[in-house]
Amino acid sequence: MYLIEPIRNGEYITDGAIALAMQVYVNQNIFLDDDILFPYYCDPKVEIGRFQNTAIEVNQDYIDKHSSQVVRRDTGGGAV
Repeated sequence: MYLIEPIRNGEYITDGAIALAMQVYVNQNIFLDDDILFPYYCDPKVEIGRFQNTAIEVNQDYIDKHSSQVVRRDTGGGAV
């Protein structure tokens, strides 16, 4: 099993968009012969599916008030 930690300059990366981008990059470009463990934790965020309309799915006033981030993943499904 391989462990891939989202660390840059000795600090954990907590940006949700970067964490998602790292997952996609590893999945598409790094071919390993065993399972991959990719633990991460993020700042508050709303993660939406590939085909979702943010104007309908996201309460923008709440996002603005709480300084949360909205990120889109490359797969379908509902908002998390």
